[in-house]
Amino acid sequence: MDKKEISYEIIDYSGITNVKFYTSTDNGSYIPSHWHRAVEILYQTKDPVKKTKLDMLKTTLEQLQIIDDIRPDGFILRFNSLIFELLFQLYHNFGVKIFQSDLSQQKKDLDRLNLVLNYISENYRYPISLDEIAGVAYLQTGYFCRFFKKKMGVTFLEYQNEYRLSFIYKDLINTKDPVHVILERHGFTNYKLFRRIIIPIIMSMLLLSGYSKADLHRFILFQQKKQRNGY
Repeated sequence: MDKKEISYEIIDYSGITNVKFYTSTDNGSYIPSHWHRAVEILYQTKDPVKKTKLDMLKTTLEQLQIIDDIRPDGFILRFNSLIFELLFQLYHNFGVKIFQSDLSQQKKDLDRLNLVLNYISENYRYPISLDEIAGVAYLQTGYFCRFFKKKMGVTFLEYQNEYRLSFIYKDLINTKDPVHVILERHGFTNYKLFRRIIIPIIMSMLLLSGYSKADLHRFILFQQKKQRNGY
């Protein structure tokens, strides 16, 4: 699939539960291609045995929704217990065994990838060269590029820009700061690249978030006004 068709989805989670949780019914809507670091559970089956297991899963999700909506005293204890119940059901009812040798290699790759992703999250405001990030993964630069693309589905530069974009997006929506201030705050100093590549991605992100085309038009006018007054 063309990379330009794929957007980064911002996952905002609660500072109390450290989980983003909501339920909805999808009757067949179109969801544009997107990616994120969160775990996403999608299910569809006609198998009666699996359907029973899915009903158990949905009951747990409904209980999570109720406790998260009401939030009585000590609700976090019940919320966390239901999260563990959810994990148990996923492991017990839907787990798939893999060979130990494959598991060992996957763990090594995941540990290495986490080193890289954590480094990016801590230093994304500053320039990060390929040699620098390859050193974090203890890999040669060329091998690191292939490793990162294989595991993440995007290049390091694409991931770094879209990670910065997730913060830029929030500030564009929630603050009145000039565009150039927001870009510099989050390590994005190439304004021409921002206008040519990043703004179309932001449009896709807004649509993913439920904004209408009229909202997009107002957003563009607002950004143009901020640019005239502050850039």
